[in-house]
Amino acid sequence: MESIIDAPHLATLGAERCLWFRMKMPFLRVIKTKFLRDKPLDNCTIAICMHIEPKTAVWIDTLLSGGAKAIVLIGCVGSTQPPTAAFLASLRGVTVFGKENDDYKAQQKYIEQALTTKKDLLLDNGGSMIINLHRRKHKWKTRGATEETRSGKFHIESEIKSPRFPIVVLDDSPLKQTLENNLGVGQSVVDGIMRATSLLLGGKKVLVIGYGWCGRGIASRLRGMGAITMIHDLDPVKLLQAKLEGNLVDSCDAMLGMADIIITVTGRKNVITKDHFVKMKNGVVLCNAGHFSNEINLNALARMAKPQKINGNIESYSYRRKTIFLLKKANLINLAAADGNPIEIMDMGLGLQALCAAALAATGCPLKAEIQPVPQEINRTLAELCLQLF
Repeated sequence: MESIIDAPHLATLGAERCLWFRMKMPFLRVIKTKFLRDKPLDNCTIAICMHIEPKTAVWIDTLLSGGAKAIVLIGCVGSTQPPTAAFLASLRGVTVFGKENDDYKAQQKYIEQALTTKKDLLLDNGGSMIINLHRRKHKWKTRGATEETRSGKFHIESEIKSPRFPIVVLDDSPLKQTLENNLGVGQSVVDGIMRATSLLLGGKKVLVIGYGWCGRGIASRLRGMGAITMIHDLDPVKLLQAKLEGNLVDSCDAMLGMADIIITVTGRKNVITKDHFVKMKNGVVLCNAGHFSNEINLNALARMAKPQKINGNIESYSYRRKTIFLLKKANLINLAAADGNPIEIMDMGLGLQALCAAALAATGCPLKAEIQPVPQEINRTLAELCLQLF
């Protein structure tokens, strides 16, 4: 298979951009040394769906060091960086499917193409590869899969009742929840909003919809920037926690009309619909921090008003003397408008991915054909490494 990317000539620039990230990712450096010695992925073929950016490139280099024979990388919608895609496509054994302006339909086409031949491992982000393999029932069988996100777990659970292979959900790891989701996403989402808008956050009323680990982290960082944070969640226990942690809590309808900025971070589809749009205040800024843009019903918004491009980050939708500003077409704001989670956090998160891949590839892997959390032994191993390197 040949790579499908924007600009092959940017490979050198992509390699240069990876240098800083490589120097600041000691977890993967330690794991790479172990992989070079033990070759836990020897002769494995791997399909990966992941954001195509420099941290991913360092991780893929680690997987190759573990003996992976061939890797097909499929980019996530709205976050592909062409120089990184070009650099990875230049590596021996790596095929890249990902362009900067790909939409969901293009991504699904790449996934179908990638899975026409046998893959020993699927390292997924959003559940699309796992679900595609389940639906098509190929004659070949994969050894196992990982799923990175809460959104992906929801999709997989709704589609697959009896998996034919082990599926390890990284988002159920306490390390990922407390470090990557809370600390990393919290910082990077605020960074993405700032880069996209250059607005002052102090004094702004910000409605965060979803108070899981990511929502908590986002609200915490926003409060630190002086914002007035408001929380909506369907779980009353999470709402109580949000209130006691210093956030305003009320019905979604009551808060929609007050919010200067609204952020979705639920992992669910159609969290914001036509009924919500009409209740928003004039000039509200709307963005998404969940994996899929469909947390916001963009079709309903487009039927209400025609989008006007303000710049590369912002579109406006005006109707009935009201304007809604949408950031980055509702793609994941921290990667579509910025550089994603902090390097050190993703060093740990991608290290978790690498260790899970090695466990799934091991001869006589004890993991059952079911949806399951990261094995506790891997959590402990990485936690001990974190204590040494953080």
